[in-house]
Amino acid sequence: MQKYLPKHLTNKTIVLPSLSSKKRNKDWRGKPVSWPDIRKNAQDGHIYLLVDTRYPIGFTATAIGGYSVKIDGVAYDNYNNQEQFSMADWSEYSATEGYAINYPTGATKAHIIDIFPQTESENITAFKCARVASSGQEVQGILWEHFNLINSVDISDLNANGSFGSSDYSNPSLIACTAKNNELNFTGIQRVFFRCEKLTYVPVLNCTYTSWLNASNMFANCYLLENITIKNLIIGDGSYSFHNCRKLEKVSGNIDYSQASLLRYHYSNNNSLKDITLDLSSSNSLKVVGCLGSSSYFMSGFKGLRVSSSAPFDYATAPQINVSYTDMDRAALVQLFNDLPSVSDGQIINITGSTGSEDLTADDKAIATNKGWSITE
Repeated sequence: MQKYLPKHLTNKTIVLPSLSSKKRNKDWRGKPVSWPDIRKNAQDGHIYLLVDTRYPIGFTATAIGGYSVKIDGVAYDNYNNQEQFSMADWSEYSATEGYAINYPTGATKAHIIDIFPQTESENITAFKCARVASSGQEVQGILWEHFNLINSVDISDLNANGSFGSSDYSNPSLIACTAKNNELNFTGIQRVFFRCEKLTYVPVLNCTYTSWLNASNMFANCYLLENITIKNLIIGDGSYSFHNCRKLEKVSGNIDYSQASLLRYHYSNNNSLKDITLDLSSSNSLKVVGCLGSSSYFMSGFKGLRVSSSAPFDYATAPQINVSYTDMDRAALVQLFNDLPSVSDGQIINITGSTGSEDLTADDKAIATNKGWSITE
């Protein structure tokens, strides 16, 4: 579905109420000079994307009554609820001129896509990208996304889906996600920024869903992201949540782990953390947890892990607890051993390469082994 309108508007005629400096003083300030500011004159209830014309782009939006799309301020088309927008090849689009950009390297032109409900009283309640091609792993071209919303939105699979080797689509060039008043309310977050390798900024993420959520892969492979603030999130599956966030220093806000069951590679290869101790003492249903580095990415800032003595730790694949290559010293490891529940199915705890592993005494290790655990070191 494509409907090009006459090329009668230029960039100068685009009318996107300006945000005051007071409202934006905590917002992203790293916009490349050549990029247009998609926050300027942003309308309430709209989502804006800045996209690189070298790549395709597809997405779906959930809105009662359907949604509409403008490109560079010019009406493009209307879509039914959850119907897919697709632009396979920007070279075939000529209704608007777009914007000349010189970042990232090799980029020459970008367009602003404006997505909003057809019915003014309705809201976009879910939004995510979608593959344009019929097969293959598709690299898409979102550089910046701005959610000018106050309502809650499901942003699961926003920028990528699938697994590390078989995702249908991804947006590795995304640099920033911003939001109205620098806070994005969400009801779903699985894989939200999965494989966003150049991402440097996200707004405060506020969960409005009142039960546990799947938060797996939500920031996996965000190599450049340094700070994350998440409020009111109740995690069920947090596997790979912060995997390969190599510059991540801290996660602020409040995350509730009391209902967590799967935390495989929850923190992993995070070699820039600042004094993190993860307290899972209320996680009575936990089957597996991994907070681990590697010989290449030692987790020097990961100082401690607490677990519940009531947790089953019955995940089928060992180790059920992995804190290898972390900065947990002898005292932190002994504390973890004291926390452990008694088990009988050959559960394993891996402490290989951790700071305190060589300082443990036989009596220290016996705290764990007497509870049925085997120690890998």
